[in-house]
Amino acid sequence: MPDIGLAVISVSLSLSAIPTITNDNRIAMAIKVEKSEPDFSNEVNGIPTITKRDANTEVVVSDGETIVIGGIITRNEGESESGVLLLSKIPIIGWLFKNKNTFKNEQELMIFITPTIVKD
Repeated sequence: MPDIGLAVISVSLSLSAIPTITNDNRIAMAIKVEKSEPDFSNEVNGIPTITKRDANTEVVVSDGETIVIGGIITRNEGESESGVLLLSKIPIIGWLFKNKNTFKNEQELMIFITPTIVKD
C-alpha cells in the first residue's frame, strides 16, 4: 500500500481525582487535569507538534459543594492579508486594493466538580 503522507496525531483531555473522606465528613481531593492538542504554528515536516498543559490542585470541600478549576488557557493570534491581484502589489497605492486583518482569540477551560458522599 503506498504511503499517502497522513499522520495520526493523538490528543487528549483527562481528569483524575483521588478523593479521601476526612474525619469531619468533608472530602479532600487531589485533582489533575491534562490537555494535549496540536500546535499548527510549530510544524516539523508538515506535522504539528503536540502542546501539553496541565493543572494540579488539592482541595477540601463539604459534601455537595461545587468547586471550579480553571487556568488551562489557549491563546491564538494571527494575521491575514488579501487583495486585488497585481493592483495590491503597487507601491504606495497598493494599500487601496488590499485588506489586512489581525485576530486574537483566548479560550479558558473551566471544570466544575461536585463531590458527594454516598452512604450504603
